[in-house]
Amino acid sequence: MASYGFNLYFSKKVDRQTALDRILALPGCKPDPDSPDDYWSEWVHLRLGQVDQTFIQKNIKQSTGLEVGEFYVAIRVHTAEEEAFLEKWDRTLELLSSGEDAIAIKEFCAIMFIQRDGQLTLDNSGEDLSPYYRDYILSKRPAQLAPLGLLAETE
Repeated sequence: MASYGFNLYFSKKVDRQTALDRILALPGCKPDPDSPDDYWSEWVHLRLGQVDQTFIQKNIKQSTGLEVGEFYVAIRVHTAEEEAFLEKWDRTLELLSSGEDAIAIKEFCAIMFIQRDGQLTLDNSGEDLSPYYRDYILSKRPAQLAPLGLLAETE
């Protein structure tokens, strides 16, 4: 099944239980009965995953200075329907609404956005966050724009 999404990593200040509580507070959110740590909020599939290798944490810290915790939230939709994509961004903004530092990574290296001290910065390179969805996010919440690029590889 095709999926369209990214992984959201929170700063170490956000623990796994807090992330789970936020996921469960999303509109219409229900646990997936066949898979622990998986949840559905309408079209949006959320998975609370465990960081199994420290290289992603090191790459994020080296590239951005942000120290992330031991888990991530995979945010995906499994259809190309526009309604699903818009809902994916709505749910993401709800997860970010408390203002903690966070970063979204697509395909292990492309930075889609960073939130620091409550300030959201969206990638404006057009590579992994299309201008259409960037404008949609901006219609919902103020954000800065910057070319965020790729994570640097660590040794």
